[in-house]
Formats: sequence, structure tokens, C-alpha cells
Amino acid sequence: MKTKILLLSVGSLLGKVMLDVLAARRDKLWLIGANSHAETPQLFHCHQAHLLPPSHHSDYEQAFERLLAQCTPDIIFPGRDDDVIFLAQFRADHPEWAHTIPCGQVDIARIIHDKYTCYQWALTQGLPFAHSFLYTPDSLKTLDSFLEQVSFPLLAKPRQGFGSQDILFIEDRAHLERLGNTQELLLQEYLEPSETLTPYFEQYRQGMPLFFQIPETRQFSAQGLIHPDGDLGPVCCAQSTLVMGKTTRFEPIENPALSQLFMDYATALSAAGWRGVVNLQAKPHPHTGVWKAFELNLRMSGGTACRLMLGFDEMGHLMRAFYPEIAFPHVTRAQADIAIPVPQVQGFTREHVKDLQTQGSYYP
Repeated sequence: MKTKILLLSVGSLLGKVMLDVLAARRDKLWLIGANSHAETPQLFHCHQAHLLPPSHHSDYEQAFERLLAQCTPDIIFPGRDDDVIFLAQFRADHPEWAHTIPCGQVDIARIIHDKYTCYQWALTQGLPFAHSFLYTPDSLKTLDSFLEQVSFPLLAKPRQGFGSQDILFIEDRAHLERLGNTQELLLQEYLEPSETLTPYFEQYRQGMPLFFQIPETRQFSAQGLIHPDGDLGPVCCAQSTLVMGKTTRFEPIENPALSQLFMDYATALSAAGWRGVVNLQAKPHPHTGVWKAFELNLRMSGGTACRLMLGFDEMGHLMRAFYPEIAFPHVTRAQADIAIPVPQVQGFTREHVKDLQTQGSYYP
């Protein structure tokens, strides 16, 4: 009998990445894709596809329970950060489904999901994290104290952003004031030399380009796993290049400082009750050289397929740790030294989309 895997938010970038990672093992699996939008090709690359309402809708949980009763999956994977929170809470509320969700306590998941509470948690654990400040209408009195401790430019992020979306560079105090204070934003120190941004700021002042972005060539990450018993699994450190928030080059690196930072964070997360996947992004401080985290995620990432190509099978590690009884092929041999994600053209028919929208489910 095939193992049934339910992929939530399969239309996301992570959803596509997980399908890529599972592609060579499909003969032993039954893939169930769920998404809130019908017009996404990933749905039709699953063995069966289902529409769910957006996760913030009040009827989402009821629709999810109906889907479980219909499909009875063996394992459920999140495709977005919101899915991590939902699944952790659902696991706590429905112990009969707990074995299908390889994750930990919802309380720590909520802390990590919010970028400001994540920063505060890291400080309480004595873990280095990019200096951060919650910018709100009520915080202006303490803003100056924060600005005395950091240098411009700064990053301004949504508290619960996803996929590097809606992140702004703040060039100076005047720029910050023009941004206004009508919404909560996380101000975070930028862990790169400020001169790296100078040519981009100058270009933007001359006029807004039709296409504009600042390439990220020093994106450092560490990916690992906390086993069901709380022990830590293997770790993969990498440096990647991002263009428009998407990985365009991915290379494994040996970096003891980054590895140790990950182990310190994973140990603290384990003590707080988290189990499952951990993704950490960090940089060395441009002046002190001290490695600081600036982002934590409790899920697989856009680099998951790249890591598989390089011989680090995080999906295989998770399956062996949480589901040792399942015969899941494990990749151990590196197929390359550097991974380059290549766009792949995918499609679907209007008839298939109509069937999915009408019936809520589709079986290719």
C-alpha cells in the first residue's frame, strides 16, 4: 500500500519544491495536494487535488477535517508558515491525528512565526540575533535608543511576512519618517556593509527602473531536524544567491561558526518543545564578525530540492526519524557540487480547473 502524503499550500514555491523532492519516489507514494487557488499546476501534478478555503477563513478547519476524513493521509506537510501554526495547533487539539503531523508544540511555533517575538525569545535564550525594534505609533519615544545602537541602512519587515515579501530598505531617519507609523513593522539591523547598497540607492534616485531588485549573493542558511526524542539530526550549511526572493545558485559550505549557531538554536527549540524541521538564516556582523540569526522557519524551504541535489536528503532524514516503519527511499549520494534551480514550464487545462472549482476535488 502506498504512503499517502498531504501537501498543504501545494501551489506555493515550497509546494513545488516538495513535489520535486518527492518526484523520484512517487511509485511508493500517493500525493494529495491542497490549495486555496485552483489555477496552479502543482495541484494537477498530484495524484489527487483538493480546494480548501484560505487558511484565515473561519471555515478552514472544518474543510480541513472533511478533507482528512475523505483522504485519510499518513503524513501531512506544511507549504507555508501559516500552515505550520495551524498544523501544530490541530495536532494538539486532535491527538488522533498527531501521528500524521511531524511537528512540535504550538506555543513555540507561534513565537517563531512572529518576527518580533522570535527576536525576543532569542534574547531570553542568550542567542545572537540581528538587533530588532518593533516600530509602531506607540514606540516613537524609544526609537532613538534603538537607532543609537544600529547603523543605517535598516530593514523594515512585516511581523509575519513570508518569502521575503514586502521588505524595505530604510536609508536614514527621514526615510523612516516618510514611511509613517500607521502599521507595525519590524526594524532590523542590516548585516552587510552599508556600501554594498550605495549603487542601488543611487540608481533608484535617478528614476524607478521598470524592473528593480537588489541581488542577495551572501544568503547563508543552515537546515536541520529535531528528532521526536528531542535529539538533533544532521545539519546542512549553504550559501546561496537570491534574485527577486528566489534562489538562483546554491552551494554547500563548511562553516563551523554557522553550524554551531544552528546547533545552539536547535537545542533551545528542542527544550521549548519543538520537533521536526528547522531552518535558520544568519550572517556575520560586518564589523564584529559575530554570526547572528535574522530569520527562523520551522519548515522546509526553497533550498530543499537544492540540498537533495547536493546529497543532503532532509525529507529522507525526517521520514527515517518520524516514520521508520515506512519504506522511503533515502538519497545519500551528491549529484552535483553546486545547484542551480531552473524554471520549468507547467500547465493545466481550463476543464480541469473548472472541475476542481465545481467539485472541490479532482483526480487526474
